[in-house]
Amino acid sequence: MSHGLQEVEYYKSQVSGYVQQLIEIMRRCVRVILFTCVFIFTSSNSHWEALDSQYCPVSNSSGIHCVNRTLNFKLCTSEETMEGKPKRIDPPVNSENMLYLVGYSSGLERPYYACVKSSFFRYNGSAVIRKLLIKYTATGNWSIDIPVRLEASSCSLRVNVTPSCDLTRYTEAKQQYLLLSYNYDSMVLSELYERPEQQPLCSLWAKKDYIDDVPLPTYNTFKVLCKDPKNFTFPRSCV
Repeated sequence: MSHGLQEVEYYKSQVSGYVQQLIEIMRRCVRVILFTCVFIFTSSNSHWEALDSQYCPVSNSSGIHCVNRTLNFKLCTSEETMEGKPKRIDPPVNSENMLYLVGYSSGLERPYYACVKSSFFRYNGSAVIRKLLIKYTATGNWSIDIPVRLEASSCSLRVNVTPSCDLTRYTEAKQQYLLLSYNYDSMVLSELYERPEQQPLCSLWAKKDYIDDVPLPTYNTFKVLCKDPKNFTFPRSCV
């Protein structure tokens, strides 16, 4: 009987030891997970803040233009010292309107796509979920429907791809773009760049009423600053 009790006590102590080890492992895992999440969050935020701090929004009657602080120090300084902030113009990506691709750098051309547009889906906190719609033929159905999470500040656009690989597969999209110029009805998205002579690849987007008549300030920015800009006559059958 005594021998049996000793065995029970022995196994109990063994189980207790295993439980303690398991608890310690779980604690370590939780610490690692929390550290990883905080690291990713702070790294992501700091990268976005760094992008924002690199540019300043300059407003005029035609819209918002993003300029490099290093190259336009006086312009950015004078803008910052003005009373109040630059006139608030919400980037078109945040609107509930349909946006149409009406121009792009030749390096982004996909000749097998007849039409590309973006529809509003829903808001998600400070972000907006839009859908990227693509047609292979102007008279056919919309063949590709990709949800995209967008978050925009005054001079940057952070693109978070949904768990699908479709956006990368069909568009080779980057994770972050610069809102190079925009007003209420049109915008120029460009890849990130450091120097004026380094012309970025861009895309030009407009709302329905401006498909054939993009506001000149946005259009001129696209033509002058972007690499190999090409106009695209959006087929009415795609509207």
